[in-house]
Parts: sequence; structure tokens; C-alpha cells
Amino acid sequence: MHTYVTRNGKGFLGVFGADSDYLIPSLRRVATVIQEKGSKAILQILWGGRMCPPEELLDRQPIAPSAVAAERDDTVVPREMTADEIDEIIKAFGEATRRAIEAGYDGVEIHGANTYLIQQFFSPHSNRRTDKLGGTLEKRMSFPLAVVDAVKKAVLDHATKPFIIGYRLWPEERENPGITMEETLELVDKLADQDLDYLHNSVGGFWNGSIRDDNNQTSRVVMIHERVPPIERIGSKVNLGLKDKTALVTGGSRGIGKAIAVAFAKEGTNVVICGCGKEALKEAAAENEKLGGNRF
Repeated sequence: MHTYVTRNGKGFLGVFGADSDYLIPSLRRVATVIQEKGSKAILQILWGGRMCPPEELLDRQPIAPSAVAAERDDTVVPREMTADEIDEIIKAFGEATRRAIEAGYDGVEIHGANTYLIQQFFSPHSNRRTDKLGGTLEKRMSFPLAVVDAVKKAVLDHATKPFIIGYRLWPEERENPGITMEETLELVDKLADQDLDYLHNSVGGFWNGSIRDDNNQTSRVVMIHERVPPIERIGSKVNLGLKDKTALVTGGSRGIGKAIAVAFAKEGTNVVICGCGKEALKEAAAENEKLGGNRF
């Protein structure tokens, strides 16, 4: 559920807000409806940056890491953010997390993808700053990691039960200069050390390859999965505990179901798969058998 953390970061028409304690009761109603159906309620928190439509802003002026417009039709040149504005937005991510906790959510997802502000700080296209937050890859990672720290601190200070923290990322950009897969894998290394619960890889399809290089069609999801250490080493909060146990994976003959089945089998899970397509199922079953799984 897209939710802006301050009013001047509204990314599009109709997005939820978590910028005021006044909104906690309405946020709670949404969380309750989700949970009543047996699901976890995760609040996705974001800030639009240069992608904010001017007509959705009170002063009609988007702001961003640098005064560089997005390479899209009908975009405007944003104003470069001041250091004080940046600090306030980092704090706002923490405050939005506190409100999510008080509204009864099970977790938050930090939206660092889809061209919004966190991605803008990571991108060499939208971040042309010459201060401590721009320039080198290490400096461009500073803002995303500062937001992660603010969210984690809010959870530490306010949560009284386990609270999920996820991070959504965008592997590559078409623009030049733009985010490369090599840079994203460096960010993934940093995020893997942050004791997060999950990474959400924002791509059009599980097997999609590079959008920068037509000759490189290795799945971006698979590349990130292989880069992240086994889940039990990421942090103490998450441990699937499936080694030597049996997991039934539906849709295991293709796509993400097949990838999940293979990943489980590699980590010592006894995998039983079911799916559509006789030949595809046979192929997937054979691959899992080699890794210790069973066919179904």
C-alpha cells in the first residue's frame, strides 16, 4: 500500500498518507481489514521526489536530490533539496514507521524503487550532488541506508512484537548515466547486513534480463538471490527452518514457483512440486531430484 511520509512527497493521485498522527485511525482500519482476511498488513512507505505531479503538491514545486528532470514526457525540473530538507525526510520515514506500528501493521516496506526519492539518491542520473550524499557509489548509498537506519530505530523504540522491515529496489535504469546491475549488487551487499526481513526486487517479470544490455538476459531476480547470503545468516528475526523438512511448492513447473522450489532444494529442503504442463513439470521435477527434492 503506497504511503507518503510527508505531504510534499505525494507521488501520485490517490496515494495514502502517513504524515500525521491524525491518520492513524484510518490506517488502522485498513490494517484491520487486511488482517481479518488472514494476511499480513505491510505499509509501503515512500517519498516521490522529482516524480511528484506538481498539481498534487501544495506549492506545485517538486524537489529532488538534484535539479535534473526525469527523462519522461511532461516532467518538470525539480528544485535541489537542502541538507535540512533531507534530514527532515529521513526523520519522516521513522515517524511513518512509528505510525504504522501504532496503527497495528505487521511491518513496513521501504520503497527504494520505481524512480521515487530513495532510488533518485542512489541513481547517478538524478543525483548530481557534490556533497556527502552524491558523487561516488558509496556516497549515493548514504541516503537509502540512512532511511533504513531511521526505520530500524523506530521499530526498536516503539514495536512491542516482531515487526517486518522490507526494502524494494529497482535493479537498473535505462538512462545514461543510470543505475547498473553492478551498482545494485553493491547496494544489495549493504542491505544484506542491515538485518532486514526481505528484499523486493521490482521487475516486470521473474526471468527478465537487463534493460541496459540486450545481450545480457540473465534474470535480475536470480542474480540478486544468488548475491544474498542464505536467509538464516541475514538476521536473527527470519529463519525459515526448512532444512530436512518437506515443502509443497505449487506452480513449481515454471517461473517463480520453479525458482522457489530450486532454492529450497539447494538449502536442504525436501521439495514436492505440482504444476501445469507435463513436460515443464517433468523438467522441473528432474532438476529438483538432482538437488534432493521429490516429484509430485
